[in-house]
Amino acid sequence: MGVPGSSGMPSRSPSTGPASAARRCASRRSASCSTGLATIFTPLGVLERLAGTERVLADLRARTDEVASALDAVAGTFTELAAACCEIADGIFLATTNWARRETLDDGEYRRFGTAFDLRVLAGARGAALNVLHVCGPDARVVELARYPVAAVSWNPRLPGNPDLAAFLAAVPARGAIGGFSDEAFLARSPVVAKREAGQGLLQTGGKRWLAAGGCTIPVESRPEAIDAAREALRGPLPPHG
Repeated sequence: MGVPGSSGMPSRSPSTGPASAARRCASRRSASCSTGLATIFTPLGVLERLAGTERVLADLRARTDEVASALDAVAGTFTELAAACCEIADGIFLATTNWARRETLDDGEYRRFGTAFDLRVLAGARGAALNVLHVCGPDARVVELARYPVAAVSWNPRLPGNPDLAAFLAAVPARGAIGGFSDEAFLARSPVVAKREAGQGLLQTGGKRWLAAGGCTIPVESRPEAIDAAREALRGPLPPHG
């Protein structure tokens, strides 16, 4: 399994490598912007985009040393990229794609091919003001990966097998929670769903250690009035228990 930038490929000059590209892009960020994070996929997620999910899974189990070597090359490049992004951005948003789902890899496989390389990328962002881990999909290792050196974890609490906001905060006392809204909340013609989910989030968190957000991104078709309804509900009083 070959990876661009590994042995046999031409070396990058300082002005054309990914770190240089990140600096050029990040430099366009307006000084008036609020907090900005650079989205980076984990090395497994990058490898998936180079070779495809089925190929990576097959090689991971049949040609383990070659996959580890490829991941090493990717991690080296993206550690450099993370460091370059944090020169301008406030941190990175490290996304696992579907590799952290329990049905994709077993615990041992994810420790070897996931965590070992994820942590290298995060090391490139060490010292940033706000690093976030996004754990994608249902039945994902949300609580387990919350041990990563990040300020907060983003996930979809409404998918099967995932902890809700309250369960996460109880299990992980030193991390913030990001999420809580379904796509339906922002697509519905009525603001009822958005208001209801805002109330549920406040009830589960008490409004502490929680950044209200979608389960990943929010749909591009999201209705502005639904977003406004969610915002107003979150600014209101905490709902009563029971």
